[in-house]
Amino acid sequence: EQHIQSHKLKNILSVYSYDSSGLYEHLCINKPVIAFLNQYKDNINDFAKEFYDELKHVKILHDSPYEAAKFINFNWDNLEDWWFSDSTQRSIDGFRNKLTKYSKKPVNELIKFIQTQHN
Repeated sequence: EQHIQSHKLKNILSVYSYDSSGLYEHLCINKPVIAFLNQYKDNINDFAKEFYDELKHVKILHDSPYEAAKFINFNWDNLEDWWFSDSTQRSIDGFRNKLTKYSKKPVNELIKFIQTQHN
């Protein structure tokens, strides 16, 4: 019932039940996250499908809360091994590089962008 910014929590894994900016933020900062997105393919374009499918392949995306819970229960003791595995990181990198934009200094980038538009 209450939204809490996940970066304020010392959580091991965040779980989303919808496709949100929070999911994207976690992927951008490489913080362990999973989501159960029923029928996500109905809500994304053809370009994004490949990258979402990759997240599903490495078990970041699940079709149901039951499937997500089963994954968590089975992998609880090795979540960091799963998250930082080569295959999971490759999938995250592919998603992040094509579907997100992250900056450690967004204000500086915005100022630079505005300045280049006015020159």
